[in-house]
Amino acid sequence: NALNDFISQQRSLLHSMEGRAALLRKQIKEVEFKSAIKNYTDLKEKHPDAIIIFRCGDFYETYMDDARALAKVLGLTLTLSNKWDIPIISVSRKITWLCRKPVQKR
Repeated sequence: NALNDFISQQRSLLHSMEGRAALLRKQIKEVEFKSAIKNYTDLKEKHPDAIIIFRCGDFYETYMDDARALAKVLGLTLTLSNKWDIPIISVSRKITWLCRKPVQKR
């Protein structure tokens, strides 16, 4: 029984640690998202006529008015962030022409 109790305690501890790790990953993603939005708004203030696009790993992302503009002009799907209801466009980095081709807002 002592061995079974020990194994049960270790499993509980592992489960607790996995839960904390998942929470930490979620918090890190939130901080990264907030940072990306701050960078976006800072750049947008300096370049109001440009569409601001960020490379995020294997994707390019843009937000708010630029996301709405790209969705309309290029026929892309507009999504909202889960927590802040901020419009987002995320496209694969395979679409490199998007970053080389100027797009006019309409």
